[in-house]
Parts: sequence; C-alpha cells; structure tokens
Amino acid sequence: MKKGEYTVDSFSCEGCGLCSLVCSSNAISLEDEKTADVFVTKLEKGLLSRAEMEIGADGSGKLITQLRENAKRYNKENKITIIDGSPGIGCPVISSITGSNVALIVTEPTKSGLEDLKEYILYANILE
Repeated sequence: MKKGEYTVDSFSCEGCGLCSLVCSSNAISLEDEKTADVFVTKLEKGLLSRAEMEIGADGSGKLITQLRENAKRYNKENKITIIDGSPGIGCPVISSITGSNVALIVTEPTKSGLEDLKEYILYANILE
C-alpha cells in the first residue's frame, strides 16, 4: 500500500458503516450484498419471520433488524415477539436484543461464556 492509499479488508468488514461515517472525504461507500431471502409465514398460532441464508453468508445485525421489523409490522396486536438469536456478542446478537423489554440470555459454563455474559450485561445497562 502506498502512502495515502487505503483499502477496506472485505474479510474483516462487518458492514457496520462506521468507516463511511468517519471518512472526512466521503471516499467510502457501502454496497448492499444479498445474504438471505426473508419470509413472513402465517402459522396456526402466530407468525414466523425468518430468513434462508445464502451458502457461506454472514448473519448480520442488519438482517436481524429486518426480521424484527417484519415481525413488528405484522404483529399489530402487540403480542409477544420471540427472537432466537445467534451465539456470541457480535452485531447480530446486539440487534436481537435491541428494543426488547426482556431478554433471556443463555451462556455456556466456560470462561469465554462468562465474558460474553458480562458484555451482555454491560450493553443492557447502557440501554437503560
């Protein structure tokens, strides 16, 4: 890389857009990438907002937000919405609990699981 030339490592990029927000010369733009097909299915006891992901696609916070918004749009009666989130502490997990009144966090009995649980608690306290 030459001085003054920068690149975005697409393998490390999570698509949060922070780089484009802080770039003072507006040189960075993000392009949408299809990672999944999204469906809302009516069931006997309610609705299911779900996605079928492309092979090798990453589950992003943006996808989880879209699923949650679909559930909200079709759940006009303010019934309970359950979101089964992914493991870890990344963007999809944060997106899963954002806007929730209650969260049940299940963690594995390991040091790594305990550290993730501490991150959840910190994030929950920031939201209050």
